[in-house]
Amino acid sequence: MELNARLAATLSSPVLMALDMHRGQTPRDLANSANIARNMIQEEGAEVLGLIVNQVLFLLYFSSCAPMLSDLGLPIRCAPCSLLSEDRTPPGRDLQVAPP
Repeated sequence: MELNARLAATLSSPVLMALDMHRGQTPRDLANSANIARNMIQEEGAEVLGLIVNQVLFLLYFSSCAPMLSDLGLPIRCAPCSLLSEDRTPPGRDLQVAPP
């Protein structure tokens, strides 16, 4: 990540951070990872535009993650893996095609 941050700063290119929420990771862990990444990027001299959180349960994001991430002072968007369940299968991979 440090090399990417240095490259972005050299090219005067803003950075849109993207972090995955891994199974077993708490909202506090995610917020800490986002804070460390943002600080590293800014220390290299690059501008951080915002954060995209991938693979997060939709309801968990709004109940726990969003309040903790709001301290970053960045625009944040969520790319949920599902609404309620722990199923993190990407859309389409679990679909079965019925014979005609």
